[in-house]
Amino acid sequence: MRKTADTKLCLKILALAEAAGGPGTKAEIILNASTKLPVSVLNGRDQGFTQATSRRLVVRLITADNREATVSTENLSDSAIQALVAQVADMAKVMPVMPYPLMATPDQIARKVGAKVKAFDMIDRRAKPTVDTLREAAIAAEAAALAVPGVTSSGGASASFRRGRRTIVSSAGLAHTVSFTAFSVGVEAIATKGDEQVNASEWTAACHWTDLLSPAAVGRKAGQDAVKKLGAAPIATQVMPVVFDREIASELLSPFLNAISGDTVAKGMSFLKKDSLGTQVWNPAITIVDDPTLPRQFGSQAFDGEGLPSERFELVSNGRLNHLLLDLKSGHQLGMAPNGRSDGSTNTYILPSQTSVSALIADIGYGLLVTGTIGHADNLVTGEFTRGAEGFLIENGKITRPVKDVTLAGNLKDMFLSARPASDLDLKRQIFTPTLRVDGLTVGGVA
Repeated sequence: MRKTADTKLCLKILALAEAAGGPGTKAEIILNASTKLPVSVLNGRDQGFTQATSRRLVVRLITADNREATVSTENLSDSAIQALVAQVADMAKVMPVMPYPLMATPDQIARKVGAKVKAFDMIDRRAKPTVDTLREAAIAAEAAALAVPGVTSSGGASASFRRGRRTIVSSAGLAHTVSFTAFSVGVEAIATKGDEQVNASEWTAACHWTDLLSPAAVGRKAGQDAVKKLGAAPIATQVMPVVFDREIASELLSPFLNAISGDTVAKGMSFLKKDSLGTQVWNPAITIVDDPTLPRQFGSQAFDGEGLPSERFELVSNGRLNHLLLDLKSGHQLGMAPNGRSDGSTNTYILPSQTSVSALIADIGYGLLVTGTIGHADNLVTGEFTRGAEGFLIENGKITRPVKDVTLAGNLKDMFLSARPASDLDLKRQIFTPTLRVDGLTVGGVA
């Protein structure tokens, strides 16, 4: 392994921490470094930019009798590091003894991950973003939004670039550096009709500049979405089928991922339990994949935050739960092996069906297409699900008028078993979903 300057610094601090803690002490050192360049515009005019470079050091120390303390700093001077190491050693001595493993053993950590990380292709070495190129992208997105008939003003547009690097070393033999680049373009459009004013936003983000949606496409989508909202009104309260647009369907997937977190399950704070494994928790039409090996995706990783290898697996197969998201602690508490998910899920997506969106809604006499949500009040213990929502009415299988100021209410256990996917999966974000239909939700509107 070629040792970078960051790796050499982390190994030096690792030795200091092990010595400060005394015989049998283990430590983990993480050094995060990043450069950010965000640019924003409003009505074609610069709103300023700030290029910022930061480095943050995290020192985690574990004593021989399994006491743990963690400290961090952005001051990397020799004196600051010496003081930090002394501080974390003193803190660890007065912490309670933990009854579970706090660090992976040498035989558990990921090895020879260089080729895997390279295959993820998370660094764009060709793009040379400047303030000018980012400004041009933001201006183009804003101009495209303002060109949509009915759009009367802009809420602003932005474009950004970030280069990051994370180095981690540990007493177990972990010594890896992972780097990435990230680009984004976003815009807010405002549409007006009479006294009514509505807004909509759109954005695109990717590890590679060429993988972004074009600024013009981002702007058009924001403008068109804003105009479509004009004339929205509530509907009467009733139970009906609800279709979650693919841009918002992660509102179902996110609470599921929280519910299968090993820590949540171990604490008894989820409606899903260890004995839910192997049982039907989703509709048989649903298969959910967690894949940390996808190229050019922000969630890709060869190992998790504890250094354990991360592999692709199906969280759910044909509706049956296969895995919880386990780290060392929750795996020990539940009597299960950790599976490289100490940071939670990676690139998670629901496999699409062969059913188009139009076919998915064709038999709905009266229902709701949800395109946005506001707030939430989920209860993972009981599965209760509540969201403010907006979208469009579905009548006789067709999308008709815009709807606002409604509340969705149901239970996640029933919703998962009812959910059916469409065919329109788009691997755009870290949690990916096709359009999902859920029958039997209560939609609260006017009396």
